[in-house]
Amino acid sequence: KNIHYIYIDTAGENTKPLAFFGPHPYQTGIVQAKLLTTILEEGKDAVLFQPKRVGDKTSIQSLSRSYGFITYLKDHFTHIKVHSGQYNYDNKKESDMLLDRLFNENHNIGGAVVFDTKGFLIAEYLKEHHINNIKLIGFGTGKKNIDCLQNGRIDFLIAERPEYQGEAAMRAAIDYLLFNKTGDIENYTPIDILIKETIDFYK
Repeated sequence: KNIHYIYIDTAGENTKPLAFFGPHPYQTGIVQAKLLTTILEEGKDAVLFQPKRVGDKTSIQSLSRSYGFITYLKDHFTHIKVHSGQYNYDNKKESDMLLDRLFNENHNIGGAVVFDTKGFLIAEYLKEHHINNIKLIGFGTGKKNIDCLQNGRIDFLIAERPEYQGEAAMRAAIDYLLFNKTGDIENYTPIDILIKETIDFYK
């Protein structure tokens, strides 16, 4: 069937949508790298966290963000060692085992980034294990992430303006259905950088 569709936030692989609205993943990874390097203690390592998925397959968006992150560090901070970390948001026991292994084997980690909206899971693990010296950059403005930002367990959050994306997608759908009008397929949307001191005023 000839059904047109629009992607919000994440585009599917090998598809032909009417449009896509969301942040540029590669550039978002660069932003996260820049933020981390402003607060990472000199001489400390960083860890790049991604969720363990079925079949161990990572989303295209997360891969592109991680590529932007790593590329920026390679170009500007070659001395920072980057570790790869995984967690399982469906299984806390397995997630804790993965994180235990990472931190037991690497004692010089001073900063971490999470490329999906589950940064609070890493923050909660660090709190439970009394690990207080790791700077954390998260993604998304879910309640648990905001709580962690407010209590200092997350240092920065990247907000992707989902309401803006939704409104833009609705306008594109209406233009097509009512006026047979199409625009650009790829439409990259703004992101915001949130900190503890400004989160209460963010709408």
